[in-house]
Amino acid sequence: MEAALAMPHRSLFVDRVFVVAWRTPVEEDIEVIASALEQRRAQLGRPLLYLSVIGARAIPSAAVRAAMVSFFRRIFATCDSMHVVTEGDEVVMKAKLGFIETNLEAIGAERARVFVANRVADIAAVSPEGVRGEIAAALREANKQRLLEFVGP
Repeated sequence: MEAALAMPHRSLFVDRVFVVAWRTPVEEDIEVIASALEQRRAQLGRPLLYLSVIGARAIPSAAVRAAMVSFFRRIFATCDSMHVVTEGDEVVMKAKLGFIETNLEAIGAERARVFVANRVADIAAVSPEGVRGEIAAALREANKQRLLEFVGP
């Protein structure tokens, strides 16, 4: 386990799981997170798991949306899978999921490598059985460090 990065997002590595709590994504965060993934992947010598908790009010700006295609490429170059919690009401959640799927199509990524839930409590259960323990352990540590409180109600 390593300390959280000091940016507008909050993040934490727990072994090979990178947990990122987004209040509102900003362009600078994307480079920091992608670089951290690449460094950790090189350090561990094996693919990572990316776990993103997107707060109910986390709507990306046009600049962030434009940078996401490149960001997703970097995620899939370093990670076995991406696990995303899209908090918010149903309309917001569907918009976020549509945004994710549009980016996946743009890079030709396999939708089978992406797991999405509406609540943090559900993300481990929708993830592949072989990684559920790692995802659950990372969430326990994130909760212990109050990382997920950052995204807000």
